[in-house]
Amino acid sequence: ELVRARLGSSDASRIAKEKLAAAEEELSAIDKNIAKVRSEYEARDKGFADNIHAQQNAVGEAKQHHQVVEERKNPA
Repeated sequence: ELVRARLGSSDASRIAKEKLAAAEEELSAIDKNIAKVRSEYEARDKGFADNIHAQQNAVGEAKQHHQVVEERKNPA
């Protein structure tokens, strides 16, 4: 009976190790997916930030040009 109990506990240990290995593989795949998605969002975010900066520069230049045109039309 003791031998059977030992065999049972070694089987349980083996099964637990297999489950742990499977869970670690799944976790690794999830971590890789998270890293991929994070990278994609960071790239998009940088693109948006660059676009916003370019638009702000364009608005500033347009305001400056408009001011120059108005000053030429109505010199002080």
